[in-house]
Amino acid sequence: MEEHFYTRIIDANFKLRYVSIAFLPEIAFSKKSRFFFNIGPCLDFLAFGNQKGSNYAGELSNVTDTTFTSRRINYNVSQTFNTFLIGMKSGIRFDYPLTDKFVFQFKSNFTYIFNNFASGEISNYVVTHCINLTCLAGICYYIKK
Repeated sequence: MEEHFYTRIIDANFKLRYVSIAFLPEIAFSKKSRFFFNIGPCLDFLAFGNQKGSNYAGELSNVTDTTFTSRRINYNVSQTFNTFLIGMKSGIRFDYPLTDKFVFQFKSNFTYIFNNFASGEISNYVVTHCINLTCLAGICYYIKK
C-alpha cells in the first residue's frame, strides 16, 4: 500500500473590493440630540479582485521517498472567494447638534456574513464567515433650505 502526502504553500496577497447593498430601516429617539438604531439584511458582491504572489501544490510520494513534486497554481480570485455574500448588518448612530447646520456624529456598524467567504477548492481547507465592525466619528454639515 502506497501512501501519499500532500502539502499546499500559499504565499499570496489578495486585494478584494466588495460592494455592499443593505436594507436598513432606522429608528430615531429624542429631538435635540438624536440616537438612531438600524438593522437589516445585506448583499455584498465582488466588484474587483486580484492576486499577487504564488500558490503551490505539492505531493510527497510516500514516507521513504523524499521526492517532492511541485506545480504552480494560479487561482482566479472569483474561484477562490465567493462572488456573493449574504449577511445581516446593524448599527447605531448618535447626533449632537453643535449649531443649526453642524452636527457632531458618532456611528458604528456591525456586519456578519452567513455564507463561507472562501469558495472552490480552498473552501475545503478554509471555513470562515466575515465579521466587520466599523466606527466613525466626525462633524457633519447639513444643507438645509
